[in-house]
Amino acid sequence: MDSIRLSGTRVRRMVVAAVLLLLTLTFIVLPAGAGQPPPPSSTTTITSSNGCSFTVTYTWQGFHGKGLIAVFGLYERLNGLDASYNLFSVPGVSGKSGSVSHTFNFTGTTTSRTVLFRGALQNGRTFAQVSGSTSGTGLFASDCANPTSP
Repeated sequence: MDSIRLSGTRVRRMVVAAVLLLLTLTFIVLPAGAGQPPPPSSTTTITSSNGCSFTVTYTWQGFHGKGLIAVFGLYERLNGLDASYNLFSVPGVSGKSGSVSHTFNFTGTTTSRTVLFRGALQNGRTFAQVSGSTSGTGLFASDCANPTSP
């Protein structure tokens, strides 16, 4: 029988080539970012059944913590500042993901209001806002007849 002789240099080259081939295949087969969770995010949406009734939904995912408080609601724009007008909170939520909704009702008025809706997560013990959890809608002008964008 003939024996195959491999020199030390030839063996090293074959090992290096095999490792490079394995690394190349790993990067081709695995999609970019595989195994990494999506970044934390939140959204606040609004629907209106009429000009005086607004359903606000605050949705989040990817935050840490449990026993958090979802705080969301209606803010009125007054002289360039957003003043809380009517807030709603849901205690005991998980930062991993969730969604809460509430319907806010205006009473009739002849004065137009500029409003927006905003949601956030708060720590259930310290009441500090969870970083990055705030989201809001655009501004709406409402006279309890028909919301319009200002």
